Amino acid sequence: MRKWREIVCIISAILMFLSLAYGCGKKEAVEVMQEVEEVEEVEERTVPERKEILYMAVPIESMSMRTNPGFDAEIITQIYPDTMLKKAGETAEVNGIEFYYVSTLDDCYKGYCATNYCIEVFCESDDSLLTVVDTQNGIYTYEEMETDLREMEETYPEYVSLDSIGKSVEGRTLYRVILGNQDAERKVLIQAGIHGREYISSQLVMKMLEYYLAYYENGYYEDEFYKDLFYKVCFHILPMTNPDGVSISQKGEAAVSSEETVSMMRASYNRDKETMIHAVDSNGDLYWCDTYANPAYDRYAEGYDEIISYEEYLSQWKANANGVDINRNFDAGWENIQQKGEPGYDSFKGYFANSEPETKALTTLLENTLYECVISYHARGQLIYYDVEGNSQEMSDRSETLAKKASELIRYRPENCKDSASVSLGGFGDWVMLNQNVTSITIEIGKRPCPVGNEEFLSIWNRNRELWAKIAKE
Repeated sequence: MRKWREIVCIISAILMFLSLAYGCGKKEAVEVMQEVEEVEEVEERTVPERKEILYMAVPIESMSMRTNPGFDAEIITQIYPDTMLKKAGETAEVNGIEFYYVSTLDDCYKGYCATNYCIEVFCESDDSLLTVVDTQNGIYTYEEMETDLREMEETYPEYVSLDSIGKSVEGRTLYRVILGNQDAERKVLIQAGIHGREYISSQLVMKMLEYYLAYYENGYYEDEFYKDLFYKVCFHILPMTNPDGVSISQKGEAAVSSEETVSMMRASYNRDKETMIHAVDSNGDLYWCDTYANPAYDRYAEGYDEIISYEEYLSQWKANANGVDINRNFDAGWENIQQKGEPGYDSFKGYFANSEPETKALTTLLENTLYECVISYHARGQLIYYDVEGNSQEMSDRSETLAKKASELIRYRPENCKDSASVSLGGFGDWVMLNQNVTSITIEIGKRPCPVGNEEFLSIWNRNRELWAKIAKE
């Protein structure tokens, strides 16, 4: 087929040359012929043909390869994060759980692995080429993010631009990164770091940004290059929407300049330390549980006599520098939120809706920019939240569809917020859907208590790496 196209093109060029030579003169004909030759020299790029289906292992620590599908089958070996696997046979299902039949790349081991811990890989990449964002250290700071953004903007000026949507309480810049064709009609908003102690979400988004920039020309998802995907769909990325809260969680009092803020932090500690207990979650991990919602609870009668230290209390900080949980401050069911009545590390919705500079910056952005969808990254649960009470049926369906599409790739379980007792209103995603009629989902990326440790990053990164490309394509 390609050979026939070449013959047709050559014949057309000859006819054009003869026509112009007769009617326009030889000089003009030669110029046109040169242009045709130049066009012919541009070779159409195609995505490399897949020789085999590849998967990336994404358990937090390790997963078992078994002789047969099912968790009771004999274990062949342990597979660790970042291990590449290849499809070796058909997928099987046992008790509602799917298992891939795979082998290691060297064919040394072959067996069944649960599909929830295997992410299909379309574009093989070399992480050693990604040298900007440091993922070896779990404490990813606002200052590091600033430096990394400047370096990426300088290195990839044709693919990315940087601006600001506002300032935080403490005057830190709320950066927006624009990835791809700024004139594209379709735009997607990515938001992370709205809760201070969940700064691993900012680190992930920055790593994903660097990846797409480094592989902008040659990376691909399914049958399309990233360059073509991001030409059609532009991504606006807010990597850290609560930089004050992130800095407080990481640095404590040193993160703020106002004595009034320090006094608020100390006062909130003295109130909250009496209701916070060291408990064990469903994964067997210790975490600080706040029992403020149950005033009859007697910590000492229950045997919880450990008091959280001030330093550890500040490391749990989710709010901004005013002690307001930004993700409870949006005008979306705000008046119905029944939480704490005073500023603190968590669970204070503010004295009125949309009171915080960070909240205002986000709402102003959405009111002035039309987005196809909004994706918010949070740090704990390995879930994809969608929908909200009060949604239209159309918006509920759109949110669920987006959540399921994301789940197909990253293997986190979709969960409807209407069915979840742990979800309150007043969140950014709630406001986006209820007030702006824009599809939104929230992705909870980690498994263990916040701040999520660096040992989880490799698994989180490999799960989420291709998601923006998938969203741009679909």
